[in-house]
Formats: sequence, C-alpha cells, structure tokens
Amino acid sequence: MKLVLRFTFLSAFLFALSGIFSPLQAQCTAGFDYTDYDGPLPVVGGITFEDLSTGPYTDFSWDFGDGQFDSETVGSVTHFYEEGGTYEVVLTVWSDDPDNCFDQYAQYIDVVVSDDPCEQIECVWPGDTNADGKADLADLVNIGLGFGMTGPARDSMTVDWSAQPATDWDQSNGLGVNYKHFDCNGDGEINLEDVAGIEQNYIMLEDGTSVTESDGIPISMSFNVDTVVITDPDQHLEVSAALKFGSSATPMNEVFGVVLYLTYPKHFVVEEDPIDFDYNENSFFGNAAEALPLANNIQEEGQMDIVLTRRNGLNTSGQGRVATISFIIDSDIIDGRVINDGQDFPVGVHVVGALDIDGNELDISLPEEPAGVFFQNGIVTSLTPVLKDDQFEVNPNPVSNLLQVKVSDDVHPESFEVFDLLGKRLLYDETDRNAFNVNMSSLQDGMYILRIQTEEGVGSKRIMKR
Repeated sequence: MKLVLRFTFLSAFLFALSGIFSPLQAQCTAGFDYTDYDGPLPVVGGITFEDLSTGPYTDFSWDFGDGQFDSETVGSVTHFYEEGGTYEVVLTVWSDDPDNCFDQYAQYIDVVVSDDPCEQIECVWPGDTNADGKADLADLVNIGLGFGMTGPARDSMTVDWSAQPATDWDQSNGLGVNYKHFDCNGDGEINLEDVAGIEQNYIMLEDGTSVTESDGIPISMSFNVDTVVITDPDQHLEVSAALKFGSSATPMNEVFGVVLYLTYPKHFVVEEDPIDFDYNENSFFGNAAEALPLANNIQEEGQMDIVLTRRNGLNTSGQGRVATISFIIDSDIIDGRVINDGQDFPVGVHVVGALDIDGNELDISLPEEPAGVFFQNGIVTSLTPVLKDDQFEVNPNPVSNLLQVKVSDDVHPESFEVFDLLGKRLLYDETDRNAFNVNMSSLQDGMYILRIQTEEGVGSKRIMKR
C-alpha cells in the first residue's frame, strides 16, 4: 500500500504558549520542507520532512497530526501514514529557557492512501527497457548498454507483462531511464536471460523512417542477383542480400545500436522458415563478445525486425556488410504464368533509430527505391511449344569448358540461357545460328539447365559440368 500526498500550504505562523513574549523570543524560527519518500520500497509509502529551523534552539518536536510524534530524529525524518485524511503537521522548537527561544511552524497535508505501489516508485514492465510502454527490439539496445551490470533484485523475478515494483539502481542512461528497467527478469543482473522479457511480451517495430536526407550515413540492402528465372513450378528459390551500414565515403562514426525493420511481399515466401538472418561477426560492429544482434520475423505482417547493439560499453565506427538476409521464395509466385511475364520482390528498409552510447541519434540516409529481385517467368507449360529430342542436342555432356550445341535446320534459334538448379540465370546470349558453343568454364562443377528459345518453341537439357 502506498501514499500519494497532495499538500496545501496554509501559512507559517508563530504563537506563544501564553501571553506576549519579549523580542528575544524571535531569536529562533521553526520551519520545514518535505519531499516524497525516496528510499527502499516500503509496504506503505511516506514523506520525508526536512528541518529548516534556525536559531539557538536545543529541543524540537514533530507532531505528524495522526497521533504520532518524534523528538529524537535530527535533521530530517520520514513518516508513513496508514490512512488517508487531512493532517496538520507541526514542528515546535525551543531552548532550555523558553523566554529566549520558542517557535512553531505548521502545514496542513491531504493524504490519499493508494493500493498501487507504482504510484510511489516507478515500476518495471519486463521487456520495456526504454520505458515507452511496449516491448520490442528497440529495447535490446539498453540490455547491451547495461550488459553485465548488477543491482537490487526485484521481489517478483518474472518476465510476465505486469507492473512490478523495483528499487532504483545507481545508474541511469543518457535519456534518464534507470537501469532497473534493463533487468527484465528481475534477478539483479543484466545479461542474455533478460532478452526473454522482450521475446515473451513482443510487439513488432513501427514508425520507422523509409525516406531520409541524402547526406546521412547510408544503410542499404544489396541482393546478390537482380533477376531469377523460374523454370520449375515446385521450386524453392533462395535469394540473399547484404545488409550494409555506412560506405567508404560516409562510414558510421561512434555508433552503439541500430534498430530497423524490413518489409517484403509476404505471399511470395514459403510458410516455414522463410527468412534467415546471418550476422557477420567479422564486421566492424564486433564479434560475439562485443555485439548483440537479434532478428525477429513477423511473417503474417511481411516484416522482419532487426537490431544490432554493442554490449561492451563502447561505441564503434566503420562500414561494410553487417549481416546477410536470405529469403526462401515459393516458385508459385507467378499467377497465370503464360500471361504474366514476371513479378517484382521489393524489400524496403525502415530505420527506427541509430544511436550512440549516450542515446544521441545519428543521421541516416536510405535509398530512394527499395532493393529487390525480379522473378522472370521461365516455366514451360502445356501451351508452350517444346522442341523434340531430335531437334536439339548437346555435346559433350558432362562438359568441362565448351559445350557444343546443335539445332536442326528446321528450327530458328533466338537465344540461349544457362540456369542453376535453383533457377538462377548464370549465362545468356542471343544467337541465330543452328550450331554454336557455350563457354561454361566460369561455372563451378555441378548440374545446370541449358534452355534454348526458338521461333518454333523452347528446348531444355540438363548439363553436368566437371
């Protein structure tokens, strides 16, 4: 149970026990001030009174107005009220000779008793380390900031989403948030176990910036291919992109944590394990002992939340790839394959914040257009004319370097393509010759698909390179 105190200052007043005293009685003056109690959590809250009396007084007495007195506590005294009401608090000071020194000071105090302990001291909500009322990946930055530090444990050591009274720690971050909020599980130590408070009470990131000034630090995505040709309706295609912070011209300087999220077309990815986040421990952001990376995919929303934070108490500077994000695409993304030539797969970058160790924001620059891949329709359907086996041959197979291709004289070639088994186009050229070579020396050993487009139809063969 906790006290919420509402004070009405009436006046300071002087009075004598009887009669009128000589001018010497003004040599001492009673007075006090008060503040909300700010100590270890009590069952019932209170108020601290500070004695501001002056003069040669030798004795004093506090009357708290609730039948409780104190004449022994020197300087300041804390009193806890058990019931609500209006109380007159009186401080009396005097000397051994009351003719020389006697004075009183009084104030009326409205006391409202509350059962909510959070009205007395700021409570902790597990997972909400920045005290913004929600638990999301932005809260991981503060866990990195206080990593390894210790303080008073909570009485309730749980990550359940509820207001939990907690004694203040000695430290606060640059924004004034006490470190007790970083101890999500309440065990008195900030470590990896506190991430459970974020995970259990998770809310996806929002309000990220996708359009920024051009003179900030660049954050971007770069896919390893720009086009993938789908040749099989039952394929699962993996496309990867590098997440990059800074550039050689504009590196990241003195950064501690970066919070962002990616948006993508959710219906294009497979249902199980659609996205993989692989942190680059060789990046400037730091190895496993220096950095704390975390990603969370919310597939039903088409969003992946990402945070990279330091955990060694130091900013870092540099530029380059900090992570690789891989998307597993369902090849059945092209609806009506014959009439639909392809589909874009755009991935947008939205930055919630990039901070230094003191909580100062870094200016960020994002690309005007989202990164992405174009999925080309290369599926042969029953409506697509197909070359007969005797109209199209290759030699040698397996091949080491040059693949010889021959097309019958009644066929008119237009182009050829070479794909890997994931549908990624590796070679392409136009040709109108019925006999030509395909140089495969640049390809690694493995299985490939050669596809020829002609006026009469499409032909394809599996090629072994070794």
